[in-house]
Amino acid sequence: MTLRGQSSLNRSFMRMVFLSLSLHTLLFSVVVSHWGHWGKEKVFNPIMVDLVSLPTQAPAGRVTKPSEPATSSAVKEVKEAVAKQRPTPKMESPKTPTPSKTRAEDPASRLRSAISDIQQRVGVSGSGGGSIADAYHAELYEHMKRFWHMPADMALKAKRNDLQTEMLVRWRRDGVIISFKIEKGSGDVAFDESVTRAVRGASPLPSIPSSVAGKEKEVVFRFSAKDY
Repeated sequence: MTLRGQSSLNRSFMRMVFLSLSLHTLLFSVVVSHWGHWGKEKVFNPIMVDLVSLPTQAPAGRVTKPSEPATSSAVKEVKEAVAKQRPTPKMESPKTPTPSKTRAEDPASRLRSAISDIQQRVGVSGSGGGSIADAYHAELYEHMKRFWHMPADMALKAKRNDLQTEMLVRWRRDGVIISFKIEKGSGDVAFDESVTRAVRGASPLPSIPSSVAGKEKEVVFRFSAKDY
């Protein structure tokens, strides 16, 4: 090896040594400069968080009602507004049931009703006898009506003209008719004759009740075309 070659090799070696020293020096400087930061503990700054406070514990034996959400309050207000706009239905007081008119009446009421009806339709004169006699007269009138017959056209005309004939009838206790005559005619001979035939054919009548005094009875009956 020549002298020139050896000199070039030495220069290269020296450069490498210098570069290595430079790198080690730089590394050492970095380690020394950051040694204080690495040795200290890292401190974190605290962050304040406002947590929702928990509800206080209710006393023993008492139940705490949970607060209603805002949506429930809004729904409640809407329902109240709708209820105010809705018309309030009128409450009707219960009606007191009225007793039925078809309820069966006692025998005394039926008797009084029948007597009142007969007194309006049948003219009664002669011997009295009270309510029992009036009921008996009503029975006689219904009995004689069963023997009263008229042609259909004649009956229709008599009803249209409201014809009436008053007949005086006299009979014994056993119901046998002793006599009868027209006290007041209707103005229609045919109608009066039909009433006469009815009374004649009805003998004997129902016997006189034992509670009614007298051996004979004499009563005026009014035969109305409306009752035919």
